Amino acid sequence: MTELYTFIMEFRGGTYTSQVKASSIEDSLQQWTKKLKLEMSQITFLGSTTLSEIEKHILGTDPEEQPIALMGLTNIWFLSVYTNNGKAAINIIKTAQ
Repeated sequence: MTELYTFIMEFRGGTYTSQVKASSIEDSLQQWTKKLKLEMSQITFLGSTTLSEIEKHILGTDPEEQPIALMGLTNIWFLSVYTNNGKAAINIIKTAQ
């Protein structure tokens, strides 16, 4: 069953929001990085090198670079990624349709 996930990313002074449908939080990360590639031109300061860094971090296996469920909340995760071009703070919300 696919669910809707909302991604809110703060990056270098801007806030960028997108949504993907996925079967799990892990799958949503893969879907979001694909969508981020398509939306890259709309995000100030986000180039292909920085996008590759973000993708490497969130799709990797290091548990410290995976989304963390926020304590006391349901279906909300947080993830921060440090790149050579700045920090990306990413909130992920499993959204009711």
